[in-house]
Amino acid sequence: RTRVAEETIRGWLKHYRRAGFDALLPKPRVDRGRPRTLPAEVIEVLLATKEANPKLSVQLVIRE
Repeated sequence: RTRVAEETIRGWLKHYRRAGFDALLPKPRVDRGRPRTLPAEVIEVLLATKEANPKLSVQLVIRE
């Protein structure tokens, strides 16, 4: 990729002006080391959708 959106550059400049070079470094994830989970209600809906439509791919189940 060779293009960077103007808005992205403006954001970088804003961070740099506020806190210097260190502000441009990647920040560690807040959820690092913790498994990502879905609420139980969402899991139930996904499983019910897949059960009712076994031929659907995972992507299509999520869209449903």
